[in-house]
Amino acid sequence: MELTNLGLKIRAGDLAIGNIKQTAGQIYNVGGGAKITLSLLELLDLLEKKLSRKIPFTFADWRPGDQPVYISNIAKITKSLDWQPKIGVEEGTSKMIDWIVKEKDLIEKVLR
Repeated sequence: MELTNLGLKIRAGDLAIGNIKQTAGQIYNVGGGAKITLSLLELLDLLEKKLSRKIPFTFADWRPGDQPVYISNIAKITKSLDWQPKIGVEEGTSKMIDWIVKEKDLIEKVLR
């Protein structure tokens, strides 16, 4: 599994716009690549540590379309625009948790 911080995608988009003659009509994969990955169980473990609580979960059978592994191939954007993800899994997860805590009321309102 790959986690991609929204800021990484925005930075890649800004870079593409800034190089529009080179990027016009091109498609780029933007993600963590092979270096910024983790399994669902690793993500749960990380969340449990960050939140200081257990997260209950169960296993289920695979469904059609489930992907056992997903990693973005970022070679094209790295070569073309010298773009690399700069936020790792732990930092990105911490930022996501901080945002959720800060925006808890808004999130609850949206989910009602």
